[in-house]
Amino acid sequence: MLLLQVVVFIGINASITDTPDLADVREKLASLEKAVSAAKAKGIDTRYEEVTVTTASQFLDTYIPWDMANPTALAAAFSRWPHQQDLKGTPEQEAARAPKWELQQTSDIVDGALARLTAVLQRPERRRPVPKTNVDHLTVVDGFLSSDAQPVFSGGFIWAPMEMDSAYFGLIGGEVWLPFGTLQSDGTLSDTTIEGIVNKLNALQAKGQKGSIGFGQNMASWAIRQWPDIDDYKGHFFSYDIDHPQVKGLWLDFIAALVPKARDHPAKFDYQLAVEPIWPSIGDWMVNNASPHTYQRYRSWLRERYGSIHALNSSWGTQYTGFSDITSRPSDNSNAALWYDWCRFNQWRVTDFFTFIRDAIHRYDPAAVCHIRISVGGINYIDAGERACTNLHSGIDREALTDLMEINGLDNFMQASSGRVSEQLRYYEEYDVDAYALRWLGHTILLDFIRSLGPDKLIYDSEWHSVSSVYYLNPEPPAGYMHTALWLSALHGLGATRTWYWSRNANGSINRFPEEFYGSLLVQPRLLNEYGIGLAELNTFGKEVVALERAPKQIRLLYSEPSAIQSVDYLHHQMITYEALHFTGLPVGFVTENDLKTSGLPASCRWLIVADASHVRQTTLSWLSQYVKGGGKLLVLGDNALKYNEYGRAHGSTQLDFMCHADKLAVTAPQVLLGHIEAQMARTGVRRHIRCVDTTSEQTAFGVMCRAVAYEGGYLVCLINLASGQKAVSIELNGNAVNTAVSLFENKAEKIRTVTLDPLSTRLFYISK
Repeated sequence: MLLLQVVVFIGINASITDTPDLADVREKLASLEKAVSAAKAKGIDTRYEEVTVTTASQFLDTYIPWDMANPTALAAAFSRWPHQQDLKGTPEQEAARAPKWELQQTSDIVDGALARLTAVLQRPERRRPVPKTNVDHLTVVDGFLSSDAQPVFSGGFIWAPMEMDSAYFGLIGGEVWLPFGTLQSDGTLSDTTIEGIVNKLNALQAKGQKGSIGFGQNMASWAIRQWPDIDDYKGHFFSYDIDHPQVKGLWLDFIAALVPKARDHPAKFDYQLAVEPIWPSIGDWMVNNASPHTYQRYRSWLRERYGSIHALNSSWGTQYTGFSDITSRPSDNSNAALWYDWCRFNQWRVTDFFTFIRDAIHRYDPAAVCHIRISVGGINYIDAGERACTNLHSGIDREALTDLMEINGLDNFMQASSGRVSEQLRYYEEYDVDAYALRWLGHTILLDFIRSLGPDKLIYDSEWHSVSSVYYLNPEPPAGYMHTALWLSALHGLGATRTWYWSRNANGSINRFPEEFYGSLLVQPRLLNEYGIGLAELNTFGKEVVALERAPKQIRLLYSEPSAIQSVDYLHHQMITYEALHFTGLPVGFVTENDLKTSGLPASCRWLIVADASHVRQTTLSWLSQYVKGGGKLLVLGDNALKYNEYGRAHGSTQLDFMCHADKLAVTAPQVLLGHIEAQMARTGVRRHIRCVDTTSEQTAFGVMCRAVAYEGGYLVCLINLASGQKAVSIELNGNAVNTAVSLFENKAEKIRTVTLDPLSTRLFYISK
């Protein structure tokens, strides 16, 4: 059973820890601890306040005193942040301000917890308890973690010291890291290596947690000496050529030595096969020409695909005399056919490599659960070089890897709005960076995409960049940001996270990556407190969250891998369309070209939307034609939709005759597009029972995410204001205004004829029919 673990540290310096300001806040904290004890004696759940007690204790007893005692070290770390324009002053001024800022935030969260608990003591029936979780009973049900029939949401932090990552911050406590390069020349792992793995798993078990066994992708030095070319061609965090003929044999030895020793340990959660794998073909980063071994596989792959060099030349517009002449790869996408084949081959060889590792693990551990921490690859990621192209040249095939792995692993990001916008988070050229209080679009579209591909698999972001990354930070995100980020993510399928990153050692000193310490999680008590409370709240309302996320998806967007490989505009227009659909009040799903070919649309789908998918296979056109002829509802957006095949050749006009029976729209600004989509939706079989209406415009509330599902004889409705400004909204049920509902967070009836939502606010209602 998970129990509260309050970590109290001895003050660093008595003269610092006893300052009047610190003493005042400690006195407040003592009052909170007393109130917690009184509430517990009355049988009231105090999990939320316990999060605050632990957060405040860490800052008051360790972090703030360390920062006060070490201004020089603090300033040195702040000076290393590469985007100095983010600082509000000089590094020295920021170092002087930081402990005061931390102390004020600590005081604020303690005040908030006292006020909340005082209200609960007066009306204890309004507090729903946070369920206890038995880690030993963890399973995956409906795509989420579950324990004893109760949905479970897990958190945690990259590089959190064992004594810091307390139970209510997560069940998956860390990675038990094992570099591939520890393999010895006799094909074994040393007793010391195995003992270290087992000891780390034992430590997690003692804390009531589980952990991933993560593989570091370096090559042993003895192997490099024996086969000098094995490390000539690398990938990101891969120090070797995955196509080298010796690699798979070495991996078989590694897995045979490790997995039988770890497979039955109760603290083992899964195997993490790689971190941020990528093999870029073009661009300015990590580009590495293919090895002779890769080209040998490439030629074999092409021979199997085409059968003859004549057929290949006809496709590529080349004049090779034989497959042996092919000794290079494309440097851009100017030859669409050649580019498509190279990108698909690169994806195939990477998927083949991970399939090999996953299958080898299953040979020794048939019940093994595996994931890859994927940071790029498809639906929400583009490159812009001299010739714009998408990042599908990286070797990552999201669709194939989602099908392969038992867990869908991510390395994704979200950000509170700030003055500086990372280009990673602009999404598309016309994206309105001022419209929203947080950067949400890339995150949720990826979650919806992955959930559509693997509806019953856990989505686990084992490096969640909701606070900072090497690209961005926000030293003062607004109150409510982390709470909203957690709820928004869970409502789109994210079941477990480990957040980047725990930036301090146990004594308060700066941990790894001092260049990212400025604005990190552990100089922001409110953010850490919101994280712990948000997780507790998700677990409290876990059944409602799962019900909302599992609502049938009546609308599906076609995801076309060929279009994503060939066209930046396709990804841009798909994002714009998704952004508009997101505010209809209906969940959005995806269906791929492969899905249409093998299984068709899911039974719940009433409307298929093609958002400027410019390059689609002939099989897809044939399916769409039959779908429309059979009465299926199809909406096509954009001028280039369905024009070309995967190799860039135009489809014949007769092949597109069915388009005259489909609805069509231009791709416009998302808010305008929303109105056009709603007008078209009225002619489909899509049913929207719950609608969130902006009381000013009397239109569907753009910027407010509304999720609803039939639940226990009524409707669950969750509203999240993503917009940068306040919204006044009303809720309609089947076209009629709803006047009263039960506010589930407060467990009380409430008049909701008008609901005022501040930015980043979340409301959860139950509405009777």
